Amino acid sequence: MSVEETEPVEGTEPASGEVGGVNVEDNAGESGKGDTATVPGKASEPETSEDDKDAQIAELRKQLEDAQPILQAHAEAEEQNKTDLQKANERAEGLEAELTRLRDEAARARVAEKTGLSSDVVALLNGSTEEEILKAAEKVVKARPRLHSRSEPVTGAGPSKGSPTENKPSPSKLADAIRKRMPY
Repeated sequence: MSVEETEPVEGTEPASGEVGGVNVEDNAGESGKGDTATVPGKASEPETSEDDKDAQIAELRKQLEDAQPILQAHAEAEEQNKTDLQKANERAEGLEAELTRLRDEAARARVAEKTGLSSDVVALLNGSTEEEILKAAEKVVKARPRLHSRSEPVTGAGPSKGSPTENKPSPSKLADAIRKRMPY
């Protein structure tokens, strides 16, 4: 006996001779092969009247209408949960950025203390870890004596004659010279 099963349609009554939604016919006398089952919806099934079909469609539409508010509420709840999750993720990202900024400031402060450089100079150094910033700061400290190797500023007075203090202009003369060059 071979049986093919289909899902029964809710709200329908099985036709006579159906077992579990399957129409079972005994064909043993006709073909000699035994019992066979045919699937509802095939040519052997009696036709459903148009009124029955319309009633089933109306019932399904009513069920769909009744389910719409539930589906809408579920969709809104999922959206609300998603929004809360997004808010939490954004807050976590902000806190991580703040933590990274504070760690960087602390590392730069330690480097400034170790090397004797000002925090303004250390803030200009490249590096994302304390070790990288420290290496850059050590290079600056090593180069600092060369940066201050001039003992006297160049004033454009020409070759000096005598001691360096004799050719130094007074601050007031220097200010007057600057004012003369200004366009206003």
